[in-house]
Amino acid sequence: MRTLPALASLALLSLFACRPSSNGEPVKSAPTSNAPTAPGLRGTARITGDVLFHGPVPAFREPAAPFPECGERKPQDPLHVTAGRVANAFVYIKEGLPPGDYPLPSTPVLLDQQACDYHPRVFGIRAGQPLLIKNSDPLLHNVHSHGAGAGLSGGANAFNVAMPVQGATATRSFPEAQVPVAIVCDVHPWMRAFAGVVNHPFFAVTGDDGAFSLDGLPAGTYTVEAWHERLGRATAVVTLGGAETALAHLEFKP
Repeated sequence: MRTLPALASLALLSLFACRPSSNGEPVKSAPTSNAPTAPGLRGTARITGDVLFHGPVPAFREPAAPFPECGERKPQDPLHVTAGRVANAFVYIKEGLPPGDYPLPSTPVLLDQQACDYHPRVFGIRAGQPLLIKNSDPLLHNVHSHGAGAGLSGGANAFNVAMPVQGATATRSFPEAQVPVAIVCDVHPWMRAFAGVVNHPFFAVTGDDGAFSLDGLPAGTYTVEAWHERLGRATAVVTLGGAETALAHLEFKP
């Protein structure tokens, strides 16, 4: 037989588990989650390096642009290789980070539409960080994020925003990590942008020199990946000590 104090404790627990909310509906107990809640570890180690490609540059074909409102626009090959170094490659830590959450930046990432192209074409953003979308052109665009990847629709990262006038803005975000998320304009089929969406701050986009740096890493062994829209993916495994700087060469194969 249960004692009176035990019965009173059970009644009190039941009261709090099913207390009514302000709108009259019961508030359910929070479900148990395996998601990390501890702060993400930061350190003093870093990975520096470059993204390389040696060989003949693949032929490039861009969709036709018979749109007089865009002027005399010439095809623009997104593959820029200078002395074997690749620009516009998204580089990030793919595996190896200890579990943990990193604070989200409140500053949005800007994606602009200028002269019938997206700027920047390749960018990194945190999952959940604001994306500020702007139309700087005096004509209609739409910003169509294909959340399941290039050429596909659907998924948590999908959205479609019409931007009919110059100066129009909209704010969206990508809820889930995904590399890459393809963004297109259905009005002007050559317009493309690619977002590298990650859950941590360790990412970079290479410039014309193909270089990158991933700073503030804790000691550990990491898989570093480079992604490029025309070349695919290249990876390297790097082991870091506490305050070490390691060099990584990520090379795409012809």
